[in-house]
Amino acid sequence: MIKDLSTTLILAQSQLKERYRNTAAGLAWVILNPVIMFGVQAIAFKHILKLDIDNYYLYLLTGLTPWIFIIMTLQMATPVLQTSGPILKAFKLNPIILILSKVLDNLLNFIIAFSLLYIPVQSLYGAPSWSVLLSIIPLILMVIGTSAMCTSLALTQVFYRDTNYVVTFATGVLFFITPVYFTAEMILPNYTWILNFHLPYLYIDAFRSCFYKFELNYFLIALGKSILATIFLLLNARWSWNRNKNELYIRI
Repeated sequence: MIKDLSTTLILAQSQLKERYRNTAAGLAWVILNPVIMFGVQAIAFKHILKLDIDNYYLYLLTGLTPWIFIIMTLQMATPVLQTSGPILKAFKLNPIILILSKVLDNLLNFIIAFSLLYIPVQSLYGAPSWSVLLSIIPLILMVIGTSAMCTSLALTQVFYRDTNYVVTFATGVLFFITPVYFTAEMILPNYTWILNFHLPYLYIDAFRSCFYKFELNYFLIALGKSILATIFLLLNARWSWNRNKNELYIRI
């Protein structure tokens, strides 16, 4: 277990360095990417489309950054087993380590970017509430759930090579129907039930509720939904692993 954790940390560090090697901004892209996306969407939706949402910058930040973490992790981790076949066969690595290294890589990006953006944004609306401390719970659930989703998708990609294309297309479409830059109240009542099955949104909603207009009852309900989502995703990942592990090294 300790050896696997150490290997995961080393791989995550290596991937982080390799991704930004020979780039002009280097590791500054960890911050620039979410900052640019946040800035563009804040201008577009607040000042051009003029969405009437209180404390909009805080609302957007606490939805957009976890969205970027989840979606980027899914897109990066889905092909990792397929493309790492020679490494897995040569070094007998636990395949889950490669997946977790992608999750950890993006988690570090998320924490750094969110922390640096949150301080100036929150200063516009006064001192943060004590509820911010609760955000560690949905954050942990989000990491576990994302890891489980990545495991299922990475295994599927080994057997069905177009899975990565489907993930990229689906996440692109999902962004426009996910309450990241708009509120759930803006969705027609007949369609709000869909959000109960929108797995990335369940994590975003629980995380955001700790920062934006905190209400204990709402937080507990959102947290309960994210717990159920995590249990489902873990069971599905376990089922996928047990079903495909025997043929994994043959297919990669």
